[in-house]
Amino acid sequence: LVWRMELDIQMFLNNADQQHFEFQHFPSSYLQLVAHRVAQHYNMQKMVQDNALDGQGSKILVWKLPETKYPVV
Repeated sequence: LVWRMELDIQMFLNNADQQHFEFQHFPSSYLQLVAHRVAQHYNMQKMVQDNALDGQGSKILVWKLPETKYPVV
């Protein structure tokens, strides 16, 4: 699943027309933490949007910043 998160972020980074990305709903707080860490790894702005009213739980949204880049390996 972590590998899939990284692939989604890399596709997002390669798409110049897309400025924000929404992670899928994650069933556990651990997977939500991993999504935050992946976004942090790429130096992205992140935000949690609570959707408790529609039963969807919370969403993790990320935005590209000027310092967003592929990490040095």
